[in-house]
Amino acid sequence: MDRLLWTQVADMGPAARFQQAMAYDVDRDRVAMFGGRVTVRGPQGGLQELRPQDTWEWDGELWIQMQDMGPPSRSEHGLCYDAGRKRTVLFGGAGDKGTLGDTWEWDGELWTQMADDGPPPGAALALAYDAAHGYVLLFSYQGANHPHGSTWSWDGVRWTQLDDAGAGLGVGIMTYDAVEKRVLLCTDSVAPTSPPTFAWTGQVWQQVSHLGVNINSAGANLACDGRESILYASGPQQTWSWLSGRWVQRQDMGPSPRVGTSLVGDTKRQRCVLFGGQSDPDKPPETWVLRRVPGDE
Repeated sequence: MDRLLWTQVADMGPAARFQQAMAYDVDRDRVAMFGGRVTVRGPQGGLQELRPQDTWEWDGELWIQMQDMGPPSRSEHGLCYDAGRKRTVLFGGAGDKGTLGDTWEWDGELWTQMADDGPPPGAALALAYDAAHGYVLLFSYQGANHPHGSTWSWDGVRWTQLDDAGAGLGVGIMTYDAVEKRVLLCTDSVAPTSPPTFAWTGQVWQQVSHLGVNINSAGANLACDGRESILYASGPQQTWSWLSGRWVQRQDMGPSPRVGTSLVGDTKRQRCVLFGGQSDPDKPPETWVLRRVPGDE
């Protein structure tokens, strides 16, 4: 089995930030990023926090700013690439005046608002394109109206609620596993020290495994690089792979501990790209890549 290696590849680009969202556009071979929270120094030297409306893309070597205006500013929103329709889909998030419930799409040049109704407004959302079923899948953590979390699909026209039970409580992280051809979801719900992993059948969430790390306190992200699904837990600096229906720890070194990072799978290069998770005005932004190198672990 090849080894996995984290490498910092850039310290320039978007302002350092956290709670942004990213998605990999496989057709244009770009990672798109929108929003987040940025800490800046005010006129008197004090710190203040902003939510920018800028859109950036990573081409594998450099960050390119595509827009400085777009959807209303937000953080903790959902973002994923709809490969069937060739659009990057954005939903929800935490705005300056509360949680949001609007849907936008990015075509590589312009943002277009597609809907202002659907799932309840919310933040800390999990969003992934389900290639097996041909729609964008959204998992929203529990709330007053959805004590077990709710699951919705987006077909480019409307949102449809699919399930409001079966995946436990808590915040989730989600990706489409290209090998098993199904969406995987980890939540921090029932057993925080051994959170469950679910797979989406097209109708319900089916529990398939457990993970040996608390995804919430560890600041975890989940993505698929085309060969396997990768989970990075920033707090303990652990990298896990989903192999043959179970989680296997592959690495205990990586980017320094941080929260609010974004991780996406670059399926053409078969690697993962990580950005952000810190917002210090005196430190540069960091972009990291997880790649395979020959040799046994």
